[in-house]
Amino acid sequence: MKNLKFLVISVIIVLVLVSCNQNKPQYCVQVKENELNIVDYKDSEGVKAIFFYDKNKILYKFIVYGSTDYGEYGEDIIASAISALSINTVNSISEYTSVKFENQSSELYGKPYLDCCVNTFESNEEKDQYILLVKSLLLGLTSIEEEYGSEYLEVIEVY
Repeated sequence: MKNLKFLVISVIIVLVLVSCNQNKPQYCVQVKENELNIVDYKDSEGVKAIFFYDKNKILYKFIVYGSTDYGEYGEDIIASAISALSINTVNSISEYTSVKFENQSSELYGKPYLDCCVNTFESNEEKDQYILLVKSLLLGLTSIEEEYGSEYLEVIEVY
């Protein structure tokens, strides 16, 4: 009887431990130490859209920084497109996923700055949703770069 009681208690402990482990994040971003710094671009011309991948080539962060100077304020169609795509991506991540992310939208060195970053994904589904939305942004911005030139928008991928 003691052996049966010990077995039942052991099984309960294992089940509790397994259920606790299911609450841990499924994927933690493995950031590289030599990450590019936005300060390197503070004096550059045009917009820089920088997409960061971790050690396992998982897209986890993007920064959009700078001004195109393509046209007057309110008439700059390139800046408007970049802004609309970038802000829509952040809003879509917030609205349509359960991904916990950090973002900052402000001015840095007198230029517009947007930063969006994830440190952990609670599930593979979260990771896939986030990556799909950010890759859609990458596709849109790359199309703008190809159409108008890298003097207005340069897309950079950091692996």
